[in-house]
Amino acid sequence: MLAATPGSGKVGGRELTKRNRLSRKTGSLILFARVVALTAAIFAALASHPSIAADSTTLGTEKARLSEVQDELKQAESRRIKLQATADRLDSEARSLQKELVAAAARIQAKEADVGQLARELKGLHEVEEQKVTMLERRSAELGHTLAALQRLSRQPGSA
Repeated sequence: MLAATPGSGKVGGRELTKRNRLSRKTGSLILFARVVALTAAIFAALASHPSIAADSTTLGTEKARLSEVQDELKQAESRRIKLQATADRLDSEARSLQKELVAAAARIQAKEADVGQLARELKGLHEVEEQKVTMLERRSAELGHTLAALQRLSRQPGSA
């Protein structure tokens, strides 16, 4: 492209006349008109093509499909809302059960402490029982000896 020197009216060393400038403007306009016409022709060809043109049956089918998809979306949203409500309810139940589980664990620990105390008391009672059984056995043996001595004395009358 030729560069113009400002104010000189020269392009690449040649002076532009009014006619040359007008010729350039006209050429640009003609080129622009051709581009617009070609673009219009391409759009017209595309619009008349059967695969691109939107006929009434295709449009009706697409509208029906759009309606089906919208219904499916509404049903999916309804299911999502129901599932969310179920999930919220189950979450609430899980938290409640968790609290009950913690309370039950605390009660079990308290009962285990009670059981430990009772086991110690039971061990002490067994020790007392063994001591008493030993004492009773000893007393029983002593009474047996005393009874035997009394029986021997009763067979020997006269020395009293």
